[in-house]
Amino acid sequence: MTQISLRRPFAGDFPISLPFGREATDPAIAEKFRAWGIVGHHGVDIALSEGTPVLGAAEGTVIQSGEHGDWGVSITLKHPWGTSIYAH
Repeated sequence: MTQISLRRPFAGDFPISLPFGREATDPAIAEKFRAWGIVGHHGVDIALSEGTPVLGAAEGTVIQSGEHGDWGVSITLKHPWGTSIYAH
């Protein structure tokens, strides 16, 4: 099996604002989760300060950037092991 080396996509210490798996308390977001077929949040939101540079978690190729529906402004990277999305 190939070893995957990941790094935080930012420098510094910022709190997680919405952890993976958390169920939505906002009814509109809960409805989106149901429409997407998920029970809880399927990402990790981190409360970065505005203007904080965001880095890729690993080497990859940009396959999407800009407005992306419910993701908001986002960048999607394709890695040899999968995909990472940086959004909102």
